[in-house]
Amino acid sequence: MWRNVLVLVVLIEVYLESGMANDQAGYYQNEMEVLCNLYRALNRVLKKYGENEPLRNGLVSAIYGSDEGNTLFESDGNIKKLAWRCRDGRTNARALLCSYKSGKGCFAENLLGAFLCICTPGNNDANQVCGVSHLGRDNTWFGWQDARRKEALFKEVWGKFKEKCTDQAGNSLTGAGDLETLKSALKNTTGKLRDGANGFFYFGGTGDGGCSGSSGSDVCVAYKREGTGVSVVWADRISQALVKLEEAESSAKAATIASAQQAVGSTQDLGAVVENEKSSEATTQTAPAPRKESKAVKEEEEPGAQVTQIPRNHKNASKKIEKRNSPLSTLTNIPHLASDPNEDGSLLTVPRWLLLVVLLN
Repeated sequence: MWRNVLVLVVLIEVYLESGMANDQAGYYQNEMEVLCNLYRALNRVLKKYGENEPLRNGLVSAIYGSDEGNTLFESDGNIKKLAWRCRDGRTNARALLCSYKSGKGCFAENLLGAFLCICTPGNNDANQVCGVSHLGRDNTWFGWQDARRKEALFKEVWGKFKEKCTDQAGNSLTGAGDLETLKSALKNTTGKLRDGANGFFYFGGTGDGGCSGSSGSDVCVAYKREGTGVSVVWADRISQALVKLEEAESSAKAATIASAQQAVGSTQDLGAVVENEKSSEATTQTAPAPRKESKAVKEEEEPGAQVTQIPRNHKNASKKIEKRNSPLSTLTNIPHLASDPNEDGSLLTVPRWLLLVVLLN
């Protein structure tokens, strides 16, 4: 009987441990999705502004660290720099690197290091986290184990993360859209921080331990409370970079609008010039040309012209010249006729020699 009870207890314990491991893996899977979204958004922005080194440096340092900081990772997860101040004696303990306080907590300073604190397998029930399956008995990191001896493990964990979280969709249509996506992803990530014990905010874990990786509750990254809030170094760097990127995007948009307006104005001015040219040509073509008449036409018109009256002081003054019917219009409509200033003001409508012939007869 007692043997059966013992077997039942063992089975229950195995079931509970299995459930705890599954819960732990599922919990960190959600945390990993949040980090994945942030990493994807960061990569999109880096692709968009990759040629602008001053703007991208802030984002790069947020992910990997910097030469000026305490920690610098290479893109494959290898540790390039780990300052002496990050050490406690001769070792780089997990709890020391993953708890940010007064300049210590060197892994917690950047996003890659924070991810390693949350997702590197630890001891006991902490060996399945962030959806990463157990990597072997020796591929764990907990307690006082030196981080420098775990670089191969870090590269493997980071490689699996990038494999799952690298965005294959490419860039969005606008830079402003990518910046908004990054801003939203950052807000969701920092929103996962929970106020825990000893004045720390925790990302991952239960908030009760020291992020040593010795158990499921200790797989985490922690940030010391400052006043009423908390300072997360990599999140602050992303926020500062976002401000500069948004300013650059606004300036580029304003320049594009100004250029477009200038182009439209130039087109309108050119159109006005073309219309004026067309109008001038149309006016020139429709205006009546000066009438040119041959000598024969003039001679034909002159005998048939109308004389209003012959001056009275000449011989046969009462005799009038009969009007000749002519299909031509009256001479008053012919523009080249004018009053002779040498006469007495009467309108000359016939040649002088013709008048003399009439008078002499």
